[in-house]
Amino acid sequence: MDLCRTTGYHNFPSKLTRAEAHELATHRLHLAGVKILVIDEAHNLLGKNEPVNLFLKTLAQDGGGFSVILIGTPKVREFIYEKSENIEMAERYLDLPLLPFERQETVGLINGAVKGLARDAGVDLAPSIHVDPYFGDRIYDGCRGSLGRCMFLIATAVARALEEGGDTVDIEDFRRIFDLKYLHFNPENPFNLSDWASRAGAAMFDGVAPLETAKAAKPKKKRGRPRKKTGATA
Repeated sequence: MDLCRTTGYHNFPSKLTRAEAHELATHRLHLAGVKILVIDEAHNLLGKNEPVNLFLKTLAQDGGGFSVILIGTPKVREFIYEKSENIEMAERYLDLPLLPFERQETVGLINGAVKGLARDAGVDLAPSIHVDPYFGDRIYDGCRGSLGRCMFLIATAVARALEEGGDTVDIEDFRRIFDLKYLHFNPENPFNLSDWASRAGAAMFDGVAPLETAKAAKPKKKRGRPRKKTGATA
């Protein structure tokens, strides 16, 4: 509907058939100059009684004037390529599986995000983070390799440190956020302090490099209230 309004169509009929709705949508896409149509979370289209195959097949028909990219779980692939009734639709969509990043590459991105977000927020990294050479691995394993979840966790933990009025983000910020947001996804919190000292200490002797930290640029005025004591013990 927003697309229709931005292209000058404001008077919507009270009822539309599927064919009319499709024609209206494609016409307005052309008017807006859209060349690539990306449908994210496409698996959510696969309702029990919805003629999704007809919709997707028609959307990608020859001469439509734009490319269609579907992004979704393996459920979408099964729907398109493994159902005999969708053979014609399968011929119109190229199967392009997205492979996950390698662990080492992902952990490198995580470590960079931890340092970068802390620096941008004007807070330092506590020793519980920058001395632990496996801190990026904790985040990776806790989020089971999902880069999006990793980035959300880092950003939210840094935000918590600011909201608590401190000038340092530490492992406790990550532990609290993980308890709040991720225990349903992974019941084992990787930020519990019980084994941190032994793991980090052993790694230092093994020659594993700790997470480097740069001194953050402090804000001129301290934000928030004094940081609360959490009472957590190692």
